[in-house]
Amino acid sequence: MSWISKNSLFWATAGHIPAYGPVTESAEYKAMEPNATYSPLTQNMIFDPKSPLAGIAGPIFDVMSTYFVPTLNGEMDPAEAVKEIKFELNDM
Repeated sequence: MSWISKNSLFWATAGHIPAYGPVTESAEYKAMEPNATYSPLTQNMIFDPKSPLAGIAGPIFDVMSTYFVPTLNGEMDPAEAVKEIKFELNDM
């Protein structure tokens, strides 16, 4: 894991923000776009609560993403999406 962290500059080329400070403080990383634009936002980030339901792989994310994408694409009425989201979250 140490090697991966210390060599995570390549991972950052996909738009990710490495966790290893010396990489994010390097001139190479600071010159990357769009990373240089949004990486300062990490100073004020808020983490998901520690819960088996929350997070990128959790069931809440799964429900939300099922309806957000079609709604944002204009394929689903927002009111219908909210109704379905409420139903599925209450069904957990």
